[in-house]
Amino acid sequence: MRRRPRGDWETERSGDWTMEIMIREATLADEDGLDLLYTEIDRLHHEALPQVFRGHEEAARPSTFLAAHLADDTMRVFVADVNGRLVGLILLKIRSEEHPIKYSQHYLHISTLIVAAEFQGQGVAQRLMDTAVTFARERGVSQLRLNVYNFNQRAIAFYEKEGFTTLSRHMWKKL
Repeated sequence: MRRRPRGDWETERSGDWTMEIMIREATLADEDGLDLLYTEIDRLHHEALPQVFRGHEEAARPSTFLAAHLADDTMRVFVADVNGRLVGLILLKIRSEEHPIKYSQHYLHISTLIVAAEFQGQGVAQRLMDTAVTFARERGVSQLRLNVYNFNQRAIAFYEKEGFTTLSRHMWKKL
């Protein structure tokens, strides 16, 4: 009998086959798998907004990127693992803000949520989001925030289904 690594397992049914999704914290050993996921999302962003995003060949994250995130106590990186393959990730950061005219803000910022294209619509994003909610609640944080580009309608629909609403708009004008 094969032992499962530490993590949160759940089985999802997709058509005629069943897939086990394990959600766990990322480690330095995950760097190559994470790079594949980032390559996919970088390509998507570059194709939609080439005036903003570099192609992945130019935008590769330094090898210290993951290590810095793992070393930061206010951050967590969780991955979705299916049969040893990383198929999703969520990057979280606890933030606090003080502002002279606003109430103090203490929230969990979802910096990144990626699901490999071939695994979208199979419950991976839901499992990662559930992990973010649990992580926030365990730390006494009662609010989640994220940013999403307007071109990413699939992500926007998912976030709205999860109860997210638009708080403000970040607009720009090229001169």
